[in-house]
Amino acid sequence: MQNTSDRTLGMGSILAGACFLIDPFVSVLDVIPDVIGWLLILRGLARLADLNGLIAESAGHFRKLVLLSVLRLLTPVFIFALSGAAEQGMELLLFTFVLAVLDIIVLVPAVRKLGSGFSTLASLYNGTAALQTVRSRTISRTDRMTRTTIAFLIFKEVMAGLPEWLVLFNVQSGEETHRLSGLYDYIGVFRFFCILIVLAAGIVWLVSLFRYAGAVRHDADFMYTLTDAHALYLMKNPDTYSFRTLRRSLLLFGVGTVFTVTFFADGMSLIPDALCGVCFLIAAVMLLRYADGTAPLIGVSALYIPISVYAMIRQSKALMVLAADDGDEFTIVENAARLARSPEALADYYRVCLIVLISQVCFIVLLWLLRPVLYSLIDRYTGYSVTGASHSDTDALHASLKKKATWLLAGGTVVSLLPAAYMFCLPIARNPVEKITSFGDFIIFVSHAAMESMTFIDLVARVVFIVFFFKITNEIRSEAEYRFLMSA
Repeated sequence: MQNTSDRTLGMGSILAGACFLIDPFVSVLDVIPDVIGWLLILRGLARLADLNGLIAESAGHFRKLVLLSVLRLLTPVFIFALSGAAEQGMELLLFTFVLAVLDIIVLVPAVRKLGSGFSTLASLYNGTAALQTVRSRTISRTDRMTRTTIAFLIFKEVMAGLPEWLVLFNVQSGEETHRLSGLYDYIGVFRFFCILIVLAAGIVWLVSLFRYAGAVRHDADFMYTLTDAHALYLMKNPDTYSFRTLRRSLLLFGVGTVFTVTFFADGMSLIPDALCGVCFLIAAVMLLRYADGTAPLIGVSALYIPISVYAMIRQSKALMVLAADDGDEFTIVENAARLARSPEALADYYRVCLIVLISQVCFIVLLWLLRPVLYSLIDRYTGYSVTGASHSDTDALHASLKKKATWLLAGGTVVSLLPAAYMFCLPIARNPVEKITSFGDFIIFVSHAAMESMTFIDLVARVVFIVFFFKITNEIRSEAEYRFLMSA
């Protein structure tokens, strides 16, 4: 017997996700992250995707929108932390345009396939409300909602980039600014009006979506028939929920690693590592019934969250002091060399370094506690036993996946130590010599260059780690999906 929450077939999650999509973008800024909305929509589509291939394909597009939303969240960090003020206006225009194009390319087929798939389900299971034409028009209520949704989401992307084109009237080259018009001075006003317009359009769209969902949910025959069809599907595929949980948890682990990327703007950390702990904690709780070794992972994840927050605050304060502009042009490394002349300030700085090291060690422990969880998922949900292959083939697959996971975590350990190493080495970094006359001068020059580029090295290393983390976890998911499909 199905409970009342199952009777909605995930529509509540879809509507909740839509509420996160009505907020306008402010250039590249996403104040209320759309990634939350896409994740809720994905959660709501899970049951419907079991019954229709088009909806399953649309869910794949929505997963891409999740990744694009995460990229949008990281974009301001790249712009404001790694660029000068002179380039930021043009970069805002460039990134806003590129993100809008990528979003539109993905979201149009996603919404179209969702609408077509739901119309197919309505045809199969007597969904009169979904197929009903509106005001003697030739299109159904579902098709109209699909077109309205696509129109609003495209309009939202266009309005986000519209004010940024004003930067073309304010071209800056070096210290000179070439002004074709004074319109750029009012870019804030243009952004404000665009926000109001998109917000009004979003409210209209959301109201129409709720009215459509209400009409469909009140179609009792359709909902009961659809729910019974899904119950029959679960009887034929009892591993559906375990595979779905595995897929979601691996995605959360991957998103958590993204939040370990560290960016500083004038010493202030822009991405808190605590978000990584939150993702790991949620994923571990989800896997309680499906994998071994989750209890220690839950405990350390909960411990890592406050430790990383405290470490971030202390580290940001320390680096803000080193990045402070006192009227002279000094880099962080040169300021650190001046800091070393004060024993009291140096002692306090090293206490901060110790706190950062503890936080990074806690994350390393978190990574290695993930190892038995991944091993358990590999043993339980991957292999060729259902295809009649020999046990040696399954053992070889398991050994290969486990070896890759171990090497991945070893690489993550090395990468995690880079921020602490950077902090500890800053005060002993020597100022560069004006002229290299000996091997010692060359060593000083190389060490100074390494310290100056350590932020970039750390970024590249973490991006490589994240890419391989997604690659290997996706391989585990693919093998689990293959076994799931073969057993269906």
